[in-house]
Amino acid sequence: MKQGDVVQIRRYDGGEHWIYAQVIDPDGGMVQIIHPGNDENGERPVVAPADIRTKAHVGALLDIARTMNAQNRVAVTQQLAQYDAFLNNFMDDNNLHLRIVQHYQIQFDRLVSQ
Repeated sequence: MKQGDVVQIRRYDGGEHWIYAQVIDPDGGMVQIIHPGNDENGERPVVAPADIRTKAHVGALLDIARTMNAQNRVAVTQQLAQYDAFLNNFMDDNNLHLRIVQHYQIQFDRLVSQ
């Protein structure tokens, strides 16, 4: 992770979710939130390494999501739900595979590594 990279940071306002931020100081964990529509947009918090997700992290989640099929749908969703708790809400969704792959593909495409 380098200065200028776009990453995701974990937030907990009413529930766990990930928002976009640009790395200001990679050594100190300082980022600037760049998530229009979010109340924290423009703020510069210091974030713990465990609460930062890079393009490589999301790429690995996308790879996991792409392995999903009718036989392993629940198991893969449970595995991904360890990283994104909101996925627990979609266990009974028959279109889950496409939705999850699209979800991570969109995130992957928005992240920037320099």
